Amino acid sequence: MAALLADAYSRSLNRPYAMGRFRDLLYASARSAAMLRYLDNISNTRFGPNENYARELMELHTLGVEGGYTEQDVAEVARCFTGWRFDGATLDFRFVPDKHDEGEKTVLGHQLPAGQGVADGEQVLEILLAHPSTARFIAGKLVRRLVADDPPETLVSRVADAFISTDGDIRSLLRTIFVSDEFRASVDARMKRPVEYVCAAVRALVPNIEDYKQRLVLYALQALGQVPFEWPTPDGYPDTADYWASAMGMTERWEFAVQLAAARAAGTSHAEALLNGANTAAGLVDQLAESVVRRPLAESARQALIQSVLAEGSQADDLLPAGGLADRAVFVVSSLLGSPYFMVR
Repeated sequence: MAALLADAYSRSLNRPYAMGRFRDLLYASARSAAMLRYLDNISNTRFGPNENYARELMELHTLGVEGGYTEQDVAEVARCFTGWRFDGATLDFRFVPDKHDEGEKTVLGHQLPAGQGVADGEQVLEILLAHPSTARFIAGKLVRRLVADDPPETLVSRVADAFISTDGDIRSLLRTIFVSDEFRASVDARMKRPVEYVCAAVRALVPNIEDYKQRLVLYALQALGQVPFEWPTPDGYPDTADYWASAMGMTERWEFAVQLAAARAAGTSHAEALLNGANTAAGLVDQLAESVVRRPLAESARQALIQSVLAEGSQADDLLPAGGLADRAVFVVSSLLGSPYFMVR
């Protein structure tokens, strides 16, 4: 059931609403079977309120942990969402009136009159959408994701302003980021998380995914610590390098790089398949760098790789022994995958 709900959440909510208005995304999330179950709102009733969804709605989805809400606000928001359920057969949202607390409530200074039913929860969403902390929190998350682990305050402010002026139009927020000087200056500023790293590596080395045993992607993500939907708390996988750049995390990436480069399809390693006729040390390094990282290497890095694959007593442009090309290709490709050229974005 959990796997079914996670897949349904991704297909019916994340993808359709990702480029629309934040308002629509928030409403869809609040009514989704996956969210209602995951944050225990299915056990939130007037007889025994459950505060999990109320707390995470404010802490993680809108205001942020320092967004200005109190413990009393958490309790009141939980009362507002009593009775929000879903149909077990269709997964469609449904409201159960006899589970709902119909009393008067106060949320972030706003008075909600008694007897509103499902409108209590909807009014809470409107209060949160209009709160300035929501604009800043969403802006900060986007700028961190796309620009820098420590989001530049100037850009966060501009994105927050765009949130307010466009009613949270996500395309407008992204456009504000993508045309900014801060974004243009952010090349190589962020470390790829394991999902990004593994998928990028497979894409670079395996043009036909049918030539790759896809279960190995899952094994790699298990080793690197980012299997989709398996982070144990509702804040999601960490989004900064300080979490992922541990000694163990880097070692696992390097091991995956070697395994992927050496994996074979149709009798040839993925690394060797990228040679495209290159048969000198210089040609091999240049060709594989173009195929894997798709940009020139610094000359110092280029020369270091050339020296590492030279045959004894030979020069960079001398022909390499035909029998050693495959092993050299694996070495160079795994080195590139394990380098900063590929680790960052």
